[in-house]
Amino acid sequence: LVDFWAGWCTPCHALAPHLYQAVESFAGAIGLAQLEVDEDENMKLAGHYRVRGFPTVILFSKGEPLAHFTSNHPARWIEQWIEEHAGVALRE
Repeated sequence: LVDFWAGWCTPCHALAPHLYQAVESFAGAIGLAQLEVDEDENMKLAGHYRVRGFPTVILFSKGEPLAHFTSNHPARWIEQWIEEHAGVALRE
């Protein structure tokens, strides 16, 4: 799971705790990387994946994007989204 975010983006900051909580609920089956788009070459990477707004979260498997969402969502919504697109069951 890659979170494309920006320091000036209020919804990005609001989403972060929900992402942490959702990823933690999968007990290591899902990883999270946060990519600050305003640093170094990161904006080019965001462009490569056609990220148009922030926050944008992309789910990858074996280096290929499977699905994405934008905007802030609660942890439970994110958990369900991961289950739907990654086929990984929640480990409660």
